[in-house]
Amino acid sequence: MRADIRKFIAAYGKPGRPSEIRQEPLDGNPGHYARLLALEEGALPAVGDFGEYANDIAYMEKVQPELFAFLLPICLDVWRHDLMHNHRSDYAGWVEVFISALARRPLLEDCLTEARAEAVMAFMREGLLDRIDREDSLSHAGEHATAHAWFYRLGSFAVTFPALESLWRVWWRFETPGQAIAALQYASCLMYDDNANPIFAPRTAKHGGGPPGLWETDGQIFHESWKLENVVFFVDNVTPDYLRDALTRAAQALEGVVESDVPAQMISDFERQRPLLAHRLRALPEIVSIPLNATLEWPPLP
Repeated sequence: MRADIRKFIAAYGKPGRPSEIRQEPLDGNPGHYARLLALEEGALPAVGDFGEYANDIAYMEKVQPELFAFLLPICLDVWRHDLMHNHRSDYAGWVEVFISALARRPLLEDCLTEARAEAVMAFMREGLLDRIDREDSLSHAGEHATAHAWFYRLGSFAVTFPALESLWRVWWRFETPGQAIAALQYASCLMYDDNANPIFAPRTAKHGGGPPGLWETDGQIFHESWKLENVVFFVDNVTPDYLRDALTRAAQALEGVVESDVPAQMISDFERQRPLLAHRLRALPEIVSIPLNATLEWPPLP
């Protein structure tokens, strides 16, 4: 496990407890502050207490910096817990509020030192890699397809931090089977029409599902876009030839590990699907450079 909260606190520095609480609560009731401050180290907070604080930092005009710095390790532990449970934990809806606060407000810049902000970014990157490592299937159907969890978390990460390259370089080395599987999942969303994806069964009116949109997030992120550095990295590095090589490496990494015809099928389909792939590789940087609530589907192939 990469994202260990104890290792994070060692890098972050044990935060000092605020001497007073000046944070205004959104609902007018400050009781959750005392309960959050009284948590034993390593304990997860009550769902309601976490949710109330997520609302405070997302919607109140002012955020108390020293309280935010103290409670952030607790919030990040909840964030990781929810991700590893595929957004099905009791915290799920409130984690979306927390993520939206980080994405649309300069909380890390305003409330933390540069070193602490870097530690937060590293923890969230490592947590996402932990989740990618767990991928074990090249077949998903229905609205509860577990792979969607890491796709949406990746989208939120790309909005919040200018650090997609540092995550991507580790992920696409395929040091674990999960990394290779996740790469094939991602590439399939670029290579195939939504109703012909060999990994994600088509969406149905009854069961939902379908492949995830590569611009989607798991937070209430409506008016933000990817950080420019992430767009530039994607444009400069993720090309058809890059993906063709990656498919071969992923298939090799999964040989004898995963029983599936999908890796061979994607390699066999590659040249036939190249026009659509090239089109989507041009379209995605344009999509993620505008507010993310503006896009619901891929633009059609000319």
